[in-house]
Amino acid sequence: MNSRNDVWLRIEEICALTCEKKETVRRKCKSGKYKSKVQKNGKYKIYFIPLTALSEELQQKYYFNQKSAENKVSVETIENNSEAYSNAPTWAKKQADKYLELIRFTKDLTYSQIKIFLEIWNQKYPDKKCGYTSLFRAKKEYEKYGISALLSKKNHCKKLKLKPEYFDYYKSLYLREGAPSANFCWMATLGYANQKYGIEITEFPTSRTFDRELKRTIPEQAIYLARYGHAAWNKRYAQYISRDYSNIEAGSFWVSDHAQIDVAVNYNGNVCFPWVTVFRDIKTSKWLGWFLHADAPNSDHIFQAFYYGVQKFGLPSDVYLDNRKDYRCKDFAGGRRSVKVIHATKKESSLLSNVNVNVHFALPYNAQTKPVERDFMKIKTYLSKGFVGYRGDKVTERPEKLKE
Repeated sequence: MNSRNDVWLRIEEICALTCEKKETVRRKCKSGKYKSKVQKNGKYKIYFIPLTALSEELQQKYYFNQKSAENKVSVETIENNSEAYSNAPTWAKKQADKYLELIRFTKDLTYSQIKIFLEIWNQKYPDKKCGYTSLFRAKKEYEKYGISALLSKKNHCKKLKLKPEYFDYYKSLYLREGAPSANFCWMATLGYANQKYGIEITEFPTSRTFDRELKRTIPEQAIYLARYGHAAWNKRYAQYISRDYSNIEAGSFWVSDHAQIDVAVNYNGNVCFPWVTVFRDIKTSKWLGWFLHADAPNSDHIFQAFYYGVQKFGLPSDVYLDNRKDYRCKDFAGGRRSVKVIHATKKESSLLSNVNVNVHFALPYNAQTKPVERDFMKIKTYLSKGFVGYRGDKVTERPEKLKE
């Protein structure tokens, strides 16, 4: 047995004896409470503490544990390891043999020498490639548990072939609106195969096999279109052309829309969620005129917001309006009978035609065409969510405190 002055322990071994945390022992080493020495292993520092730095009681505990471990290893571990290795399949032994060979070759080498050795080894034996981290982990496991820890644990079961008939049935379920889950479609396909051919689950490919084959053979956009519809696909994947505002003068082109603010307010003794009607400059993104109101939006609110904007900034040359009925009223925009991108009807005596303002209507049910929609989202994100009465714009976003 080595003398106590020759025994140096790692931090993990000190923690096992003293029941301290690793960081606590490391701090004691740095502060000098524990006499220690440092050995560099690549970019890592490994601290070693002499056994004599511990109390007499802990030293005795260390030697007792060492003796017990030696007796246990000599009788049980060797027998179990030899039995596990001899009973292991060839593919499991192959990994153990590789690591045993590498552990023997790199036994007395330093970190940099091991790195160089592994580079040469991987070039010479491409079927036995190994990284430094894997080898370091294998060494620790081998020292702790013996050769059984080096045996491969990978499952080398026979791969089940995916038949086209099963895959076509899976696709017919998965690629439909409503977006059924992959697991549901796989279970339904398994039921189909069992009913028609008597196939059991152990003979059937996994759900991940079906999912990988689907993503390999069908583009992501096509899958999304089939499962969520054209409107959702258009928002996420459709190509678009950015508008060029470089030739538009500031204040000459306005855009308008309504939005409900999802914050409860007390209005004349009643709780309501107010609306805002806005006219915004397309070039500068500045709000030129807006009107807050408690009741649902109508043409009077549009007139009022437009009046506030004109009163302060003057008349625009063009306005870009939402396709709602209140915006298409004859008194304000002159009305319209069909959905077109540019409004050119001037038969009616409307406010905008009388002041020589050109009217353009947005495409219906298409929020992407109106830049002001982005402003409403910013109000919700940076302002509304900070208020106590915020309710969210849909049920799934509603705070639980509002239920009380």
